[in-house]
Amino acid sequence: MAHKPTAPPTVADINVTPLVDVMLVLLIIFMVITPMLQKGFSVDMAKAMNPRLMQDAEKEDATIIAVTR
Repeated sequence: MAHKPTAPPTVADINVTPLVDVMLVLLIIFMVITPMLQKGFSVDMAKAMNPRLMQDAEKEDATIIAVTR
């Protein structure tokens, strides 16, 4: 009988180096972006000239806001 050469067994290890590289890049990106998200700007809200108290107002009542430029 002829001897058939066998292939070496395959190694099923996971290479974690690319995973660590991607995670470090994502961490750096989030660390750079996070301070930018905390910045904001203040808005001066308009005051009502003749405010009226609504005695029977409920949450379902609509509020109408008009914006003029």
